[in-house]
Amino acid sequence: MNDISAHIIELVRENFSITEPLSENQSFIESGLLKSMQLIELLFDLEDEYDIEFDFNDLDVSEVESPVKIEKYIMRHAIA
Repeated sequence: MNDISAHIIELVRENFSITEPLSENQSFIESGLLKSMQLIELLFDLEDEYDIEFDFNDLDVSEVESPVKIEKYIMRHAIA
């Protein structure tokens, strides 16, 4: 597991009191772990940490539904 995915999983555990095992490919929404507003809250937290801006007007939830997908999004859109 990459460091970013692991960090995202740790944030989800801490911020939303998730105790069950999480995988890097697990969809937060489909699995029922997070509601859509919680996912947005997570993305806001990640914006500051990774110096990135999520375009919430054009963002497709399928692009950010799991730790590994969020990591890929961050890697593609990080501000250099």
